[in-house]
Amino acid sequence: MHISGVDMSTLGEIQSRNYTYNSKSGQELALPFLNVRNRVRVRVVDFWPPALEDFAKLAQPNEIGKTLEDGGASECDTDMLSLPSQRWVWDFFLLLEDIKSHRAGHSPAQQWVHVNHTYAEFLIGMEEDATE
Repeated sequence: MHISGVDMSTLGEIQSRNYTYNSKSGQELALPFLNVRNRVRVRVVDFWPPALEDFAKLAQPNEIGKTLEDGGASECDTDMLSLPSQRWVWDFFLLLEDIKSHRAGHSPAQQWVHVNHTYAEFLIGMEEDATE
């Protein structure tokens, strides 16, 4: 997929961005994130969990659209085996590394990213649950 109008960046450039905002009163505020699109060329250099068969987990009730109807029991109190429809969802982390270092003589920038079910389906090109 090509994101039109988005220039190629490196992880190093993204990580070094200024996350501050100057308010109208002149006060500099630290922002927790920037809501922007980025396009990067990276490679996967590590992953977690270490066993590939653990990349999927049994879905929690809120992940499969179920509501608790047992008179106030918390999600933690619900036995997942009693759900009428068990479903597995993708849930893993990847360590990404820039293809090329953004500065000569330095190691390429790295970034851990969380891959949830929806993004894993897109990444793998599969629109089925993780059970298949």
